[in-house]
Amino acid sequence: MYESENFYVKTASVGAFSPGHVLVLPKFHIRCYGELPNEHELEYFEIMGKTKEKIKNSFSTPIASELGVYGQSIPHAHTHLFPSSYDNYSLTLESMLKYVPDEIPITNEGSIEDIKRIFSNEGEYVSLDYDKLMVMHPKNYNGRCINLRHLFVQATGLKELAKWQEMPVEFERRNDQWVTETIEALKE
Repeated sequence: MYESENFYVKTASVGAFSPGHVLVLPKFHIRCYGELPNEHELEYFEIMGKTKEKIKNSFSTPIASELGVYGQSIPHAHTHLFPSSYDNYSLTLESMLKYVPDEIPITNEGSIEDIKRIFSNEGEYVSLDYDKLMVMHPKNYNGRCINLRHLFVQATGLKELAKWQEMPVEFERRNDQWVTETIEALKE
């Protein structure tokens, strides 16, 4: 959709939650944003801020999530941004966090430096950012892997979106419509 010198903003072309669901990806390889080089932090926050504002103005306040390396389906850093509400759902950070198993500690962290520290110390994390940055610490958790899609489906009840690889045909068609809506709403 658009880019900066070191980052792309792309539509969630498969398995979107709604129109306005996009990904922010670095053009250089890092496994997660816990490995983000200091010299790219400002640019990352500028493109994230721009993208959040576009989603907010066109859809609703966005939620951002990054999995660190925990449970990634694509082994490259990427942040999901998606509207907190749409026709068939309305989310808050709390409505998603209540589906995190009790055995996984959650902390209220404030910055990319905190994410880098957590990644350095623990090797994995899952972050959610709505009005504040919340970080899940799954390092010692031995249960079912938690991920953004799982939390979204549990909080909204939209079970049809549970597996982006196996979405019903009608959702694939709707996804194509959402991609078009996203491009029209957020284009430069």
